[in-house]
Amino acid sequence: MSELLLLPYSPWSEKARWALDFAGFEYAASPFTPMLGELPLRLRLRRLGSNASVPVLFTEGRAIGDSWNIAEFAARHGRGAALFPDGSREEVRAWNANSEALLATARSRLLRQTLGDREFLREAVPGPLRVLGPVADMLAAQGARFVMNKYEPAGFSIEGAERQLRTLYRTLQRALDGREHLVGDAFTYADIAMAVTLQFVTPVADEYLPLGPATRRAWSDPDLATEFADLVQWRDRIYAAYRR
Repeated sequence: MSELLLLPYSPWSEKARWALDFAGFEYAASPFTPMLGELPLRLRLRRLGSNASVPVLFTEGRAIGDSWNIAEFAARHGRGAALFPDGSREEVRAWNANSEALLATARSRLLRQTLGDREFLREAVPGPLRVLGPVADMLAAQGARFVMNKYEPAGFSIEGAERQLRTLYRTLQRALDGREHLVGDAFTYADIAMAVTLQFVTPVADEYLPLGPATRRAWSDPDLATEFADLVQWRDRIYAAYRR
């Protein structure tokens, strides 16, 4: 069976997993641990000299990285063709680009804000390692810094991130404006890509993406949740209708 290597709580992994599930593509999910899993993944991908990231779908003797590529594969090999409707592919791709920008900015902002949050960091440690106590805390902090150094863009600032987040969420508000779908009148990968970005505003219910209490608290932004309450409600409707 195909294997999807993922971070269970990651919006990038959720984009890939949602597309695969919607397409009815069968796979086994395997959790990935940041920092500790980096070298094994590079070895598996035969890319020792470059960074490696999840999600990665191992199928048919090859590895498919990046949520977009995995979703495209799902559309071709499952029942997910509707995710990329004919004539609208570039529009869907543009929304995915907005999603990637939002997620990258929100991730860097979250990591900056939580480096001193011991409860949040402890929840990020794999269960068997939590018994190590202070050592687990140290590993969690190192893991957070590793991810931050790996992905944070040069010149990043919290203030700039908040401006960019609001700009992109307002773009989403204007595009919806009473509509239920971003591209045409049907559910597409554009809806998936943008729905998962609201995880950094108000995490979706645990029935879809289980989170520990400290993680749910850290990922929640009351100010953004108030300002973009309509988007959170839209996200919840999309999940209820299309996320099985």
